[in-house]
Amino acid sequence: MEYFPLFQLSNQEIVEHFLDHEHIRFSCYRLDFKEEEYLAGALKACLTEIGKELLFDYLNFIYRELLNNAKKANIKRVYFEDLDLDILTEEEYQKGMKGFKTISPEKMEEYMVIQEKKDYYIQSDLYCAENEIVLTIRNNVEILDKELEMIQKKKKNARVFKTVEQAIEMVMENPEGAGLGIIITILMLKKLGLSGNEFMIFKQDGHTISQLTIPLSIITLEQREEINELLQQEIQDIPQFPDHIVLLQEKLNDPEVNLKEVSNIISRDPSLTGEIIKIANSAYLSSSHKIVSVIDAIKIIGLRGLKNIIYSYGTKLVFQDRYDLSRMADIFKHSYNVAFLSFLIAKYFNLKNTYDYIYVAGILHDLGKIIATGINPDLIENINHLCHEKGISIKIIEELTSGYNHQVVGALLAKKWQFPDDLVAGIQYHHYPLDCDEEHQDCVFVIYLANLIAHDEVPPLTVYHELYDDVLKYFKFTTPEKFETFYKMVHDKLQIHLQSVEVI
Repeated sequence: MEYFPLFQLSNQEIVEHFLDHEHIRFSCYRLDFKEEEYLAGALKACLTEIGKELLFDYLNFIYRELLNNAKKANIKRVYFEDLDLDILTEEEYQKGMKGFKTISPEKMEEYMVIQEKKDYYIQSDLYCAENEIVLTIRNNVEILDKELEMIQKKKKNARVFKTVEQAIEMVMENPEGAGLGIIITILMLKKLGLSGNEFMIFKQDGHTISQLTIPLSIITLEQREEINELLQQEIQDIPQFPDHIVLLQEKLNDPEVNLKEVSNIISRDPSLTGEIIKIANSAYLSSSHKIVSVIDAIKIIGLRGLKNIIYSYGTKLVFQDRYDLSRMADIFKHSYNVAFLSFLIAKYFNLKNTYDYIYVAGILHDLGKIIATGINPDLIENINHLCHEKGISIKIIEELTSGYNHQVVGALLAKKWQFPDDLVAGIQYHHYPLDCDEEHQDCVFVIYLANLIAHDEVPPLTVYHELYDDVLKYFKFTTPEKFETFYKMVHDKLQIHLQSVEVI
């Protein structure tokens, strides 16, 4: 069998082999970040070509899980050899496994060098038959019988879970060796209308082989817009804005709006008055003098900007009467960071048509998270914890969690409250920017980028590789280095901003 070195084929060449029903085989040793991204990019290109791009998030998670399991198996064998432990002896196996879980990054790097010298490789095979896609991962370290038995047991246990909520509860109770990757893999296959039997692990001729077979003819991908009954009912039950906010909206929608009348209504609400004056004086609007009156604040912000602030403020009033907002400090902090970054990005790229609403769009982009957290705070906290600890995309978990999807939830409420289309689009598509209409592309692309940059624990190179190609082209990020320079610039400005203000 012929195996290509990584990076030898372009995505176009890979797709041509794929469409010709030829095996696309790659071989590597280290499976470093760039190599993993190349393989994931090849998978995405092939799925996009056959109109199955919506499967990518599912299959990409499983693919990476299988690749990294093969990598760990090879490193584990090097580790046992380095310590002169007999992996076939139960006592020495248990002793070795305890230490293996705590290997330092420096030692891991050393072992990756050794595994290459010992010719411990990882091979990937992507193949499109007439009616199915087959992904096969091989590594030339044969899995132990007891390890294979353990995996089969985890697969069997995973089939018991009907929802990811049940799986998360079990994992939180027993985090050691819980097999979350296998559980999520099985749940993903169920979400695709499959049984879970399409995922196999076996040994053959000194190799461990992991294989995933996806029959294209029976894929019944459930729509992202599916929302569970509890969330649907919650959206129906959430009330409209308070009377004075509704009155303000009516006045602002009047073509012959009277600013003095609007100012008088705002002045009756001290909290709203403070919010508007605070925004007018904020660094992002760069006012040349201190604003102290509502009228002057409106002149700085503009009528459209004021309308959007009213949407944000009305949302806050409704939510603080309905939910325990003290449990959502991280959501609000993130939202304000995204708002600041969004305006910064819009100004940097001279997107003047977004100036008067992009800040508020950033504040409101996670509207759905507030609702979901408000009605089921423990579940959402557990989801966020697991995503952070295990490096799993929250998009994946949300789509497996009883239809919970914070973008769709937020967009439905925004439409109920008759938010402007730009704000609705920013809420609905900030994880899937390519799904939005061209009319709202400026807003959605900015929010999408700001949202990724705001997660400061994610390295800039990782963010760069996660960005959709169309977004990279839109912002003219032609190289990773160019993006890293931009990332550092806006990130540094965010840190300076956070030091100068108190985020509530």
